[in-house]
Amino acid sequence: FNIGYVSGHKAFFHPDNREQESWSLPERSLVDSLVSGRSMKGAGLFTSQLGPDRLGKLFLPVTTRLTKGERAYIQHGEAQGVDSRYKCRVRSPWYIVPGVRVSDLILSVFAERPILMRNDLEIVTTNSLLAGLMKSGYSADAFVTAWYSSLTLLGCEMQVHSLGGGVLVLIPGEVGKIRIPLPIKTSRTYLRQLNSALLDGNLRLAYELGDEYVLRGILGLSSSEIDMIREVASYLARWRQVTRNL
Repeated sequence: FNIGYVSGHKAFFHPDNREQESWSLPERSLVDSLVSGRSMKGAGLFTSQLGPDRLGKLFLPVTTRLTKGERAYIQHGEAQGVDSRYKCRVRSPWYIVPGVRVSDLILSVFAERPILMRNDLEIVTTNSLLAGLMKSGYSADAFVTAWYSSLTLLGCEMQVHSLGGGVLVLIPGEVGKIRIPLPIKTSRTYLRQLNSALLDGNLRLAYELGDEYVLRGILGLSSSEIDMIREVASYLARWRQVTRNL
């Protein structure tokens, strides 16, 4: 997992529909992007289910053939001083956002129960989210399957730090320490069940489904062992939340 791209100026680099039309920005310079973790709530397991209202557009022009509208929009940014912002002024040209790549997975950053999506739409994402790339030989569907269980929630409580308010903040180095049981078998039926729970915004059910399918069905854990994992994860979550009020 890594952070998504850093634009340097969220408003300029993510023009809304009105601005796109006003400046006649061509479709080829507008890349579908997931800008905020809020857009993941109730969106399901797959990014292909994200409607246009949940996606933004990253302005990423082709420098060798800028259109009149693109040149005008870039000049508009310079008039606003966007080019002098720190992240922009160290780039050449300043209006090309670096580090833009399509990931296999997208993970929310601020959450009691993190949302993980399979990036089948092949969109890009900002640094408000984490972008996961699968190593060769491993399946993204299998990773998604393995992620949703109480074992992951326990790993989050053990490895991921929280802010002063007690909210978990997922960062690449800490997420990388969470143990995921791979390789693992998955099924279309199970992914549909998981997708349904996430579409309903029921994260608790999504992770409980994994307890049955992954922990019990694949790893062969007993009910008492699963209960123990849930109990310890819940205890650590309560301890983290109590410290918020101290």
